[in-house]
Amino acid sequence: MAAEFDVIVVGLGAMGSAALYQLSRRGRRVLGLEAFAAGHRQGSSHGESRVIRLAYYEHPNYVPLLLRAYELWGDLERESGERLLRITGGLMIGRPDSPLVAGAQASAVQHALDFELLDPDEVLRRYPALHLQSDEMALFEPRAGILSPEACVDAHVRLAREAGAETRYSEPLRSWTASDAGVEVVTDAGRHTAGQVVFTCGAWISQVLGDERIVVRPERIPLFWLQPLEPRLFELGRLPIYLWQQADGSHFYGFPHLNWPGVKVARHHSGDFCDPDSVDRQVNAEDERRLRTAIGDRLPALGGPVLSGLVCLYENSPDEHFLIDRLPDRHNVVFAGGFSGHGFKFASVVGEILADLVTEGQATTDADFLRAQRLATDGLRTGVP
Repeated sequence: MAAEFDVIVVGLGAMGSAALYQLSRRGRRVLGLEAFAAGHRQGSSHGESRVIRLAYYEHPNYVPLLLRAYELWGDLERESGERLLRITGGLMIGRPDSPLVAGAQASAVQHALDFELLDPDEVLRRYPALHLQSDEMALFEPRAGILSPEACVDAHVRLAREAGAETRYSEPLRSWTASDAGVEVVTDAGRHTAGQVVFTCGAWISQVLGDERIVVRPERIPLFWLQPLEPRLFELGRLPIYLWQQADGSHFYGFPHLNWPGVKVARHHSGDFCDPDSVDRQVNAEDERRLRTAIGDRLPALGGPVLSGLVCLYENSPDEHFLIDRLPDRHNVVFAGGFSGHGFKFASVVGEILADLVTEGQATTDADFLRAQRLATDGLRTGVP
């Protein structure tokens, strides 16, 4: 098979754009394929803002990757000349023994991260928009902040092109094959060949690779921008990002006011699993009812009308931890998926990990716990080894 490219990257959202950037700057001939138009809102990389944080309640093993991600986001800002990351500080709110608060504290202690524990009165004094219940507390992390997802993806793609990468949008994958001789990717526009392929297809990755190889469940996530009743309480610089776990285990999260009309707030996980090709992409009255029930008297100053709403997609792995690996039966097929609603902040380092797998044959050992083989050893178990 005569290879046109060294590598083909399929999917140019958060992870694919970062992989495209990392591979192209290493001198590889790279083709990036994207099923939708540039800047589309069909996947998981839109909606004005994404949280970045270090005190990682999901598991302490993520913290070394996050420290590297912060470095790489800083590098991308300097190279692109764009502001992509704003440090606001962050609050993890819930009962002291909740997975969110206790898990964030465990990560912070293990990795010697700066944090404060705040009671409801202190939170209200500092941040009058947030009304904790008497049995709740907050962990404050000073290095948390906000990434601009659309700008991050654009910066990665632009710099990759400047380094020689080729990109093709509105060119969905139809089929692919891989052998020891190389890989072939078929689209409506024709056939593309390369030595290796990287699949970063988000909610579509199980469709592309097959459920027998990687199990990912797409989930419909409504996002809302609400009119604040007291706008000054939500000003950037006055309010940090926040994650809030309720007694029933459900979460919501929010941001200070940025550039779009309204203040963004959303529930983390909806339970509405879906087909990404036929999902309802309009927010509806039931979506709003669920959100209002969650934020209720905890955010009384955010009780104004809905100014805007969008739907994005989570791509959930069986244990809600990432899946970054190569196919065991195809050494030249690398993939990243299952980011389960908490992956965007890692995009810069995931791009580096994928490029390392392609060019070096292995990545940092800090990412070993994310290999897909963990799910094959004893079924779809939960937890990170």
